[in-house]
Amino acid sequence: RAATQLALSGQGDLAEKLLARLGSGASAASDPAVAGWVLEARAVAAGSAGDPGARVRLADAAAESFETAGDLRNACLQRVSVGYAYNEIGAYAEAEQALRGAIAVAERMGLDNALGTARAQLGRTLGRRGRLDEAREVLGKAVEALRAQKNVRLAAVATRYLAWVLAAQGDTEGAEREARGAVEGLEGANAMLGDALAMLSVAQRARGSLVDARATAERAMAALGAAGKTAIGEAAIRLAYVEALVASGDREGAISALATAKGRIAERAKTIHDGELRRAFLEDVAEHAATGKMAIG
Repeated sequence: RAATQLALSGQGDLAEKLLARLGSGASAASDPAVAGWVLEARAVAAGSAGDPGARVRLADAAAESFETAGDLRNACLQRVSVGYAYNEIGAYAEAEQALRGAIAVAERMGLDNALGTARAQLGRTLGRRGRLDEAREVLGKAVEALRAQKNVRLAAVATRYLAWVLAAQGDTEGAEREARGAVEGLEGANAMLGDALAMLSVAQRARGSLVDARATAERAMAALGAAGKTAIGEAAIRLAYVEALVASGDREGAISALATAKGRIAERAKTIHDGELRRAFLEDVAEHAATGKMAIG
């Protein structure tokens, strides 16, 4: 549990030292309840280290361990984590399956904390699958539930997803409004702040506020640098920065930033050994596909 929290808070090196003390985890393997926690920690650490393939495999294994142990509460929470991992890799059909299963269990068991988070991720999934109206409705419920639980940061993350859906629907004013709300809710949380700032920059640029869009994208890049390995939405941040540079006429800066963005995506793709998942990562995650196709003349 300590290693998990360390990885989430940006202290990945210390988390790895704790996990190394577990050795092969053979002692945990005989107790599936313990193995579930070990696998969850390794999954979170893998995600923080930029290994999305291992994040998926380990999160799924953790959920199975909790289910084997009969710990349905933690199995449900872990299925939400599996859905998140699939979202990150672009496997949206698999994400929807995992998240709908988690929601069904959470509703049956009255796990309100899991419901809000699961709906936030499901809304994200639906948006990426092009079901924008449904995504908007699900995300609205998620934001409302998370705010009622006083979970300011996760409510802000769900609001960032809502901003993306509104932008996809052509509601640039609404997208900017929700993105600003997400930024306000994530101030001080560098691991998540950069992603919200990137969304705000995109919305500002769409509304023609090019100077503001570049300034916001620069703030997003600063948050990315501060968060290091634990940053969420790195590809979105780097793409928003490139686009802001292009829009402001900084061709040389944009070319350099684009090369870095493409290189980072390629590095992460190498960690995904499953061919179909690697294809999804490169082609189905909108920011990855847009970055890969982008050329600056």
